[in-house]
Amino acid sequence: MKSSALGDPSVNLHKFYAGHCHHFWSMLSDVVDEIAVQNPSCKGLEPLFISGSRFCNKLGGGLSAGISTMTLHFTGYKAGACSHVDEVVLALKLL
Repeated sequence: MKSSALGDPSVNLHKFYAGHCHHFWSMLSDVVDEIAVQNPSCKGLEPLFISGSRFCNKLGGGLSAGISTMTLHFTGYKAGACSHVDEVVLALKLL
């Protein structure tokens, strides 16, 4: 049975995260401005917030790739194999 793009949970999840990520970036400068207003002695906070956000983004991506790779390794994934055991198929569906 084929699933349509509307019924595919991975497509809907991607749209959910893409929409919320956009809101985060649009609010980051407002947060920096608000902190600067509340603490006038603190100057130049924007690079700190941007670099901290970038670091967390990169760390999350790296952890995601590492966890995916380890999961596939422990389930018995073999690169170039024409067929895989059921555990690998399930892991790929869950990832």
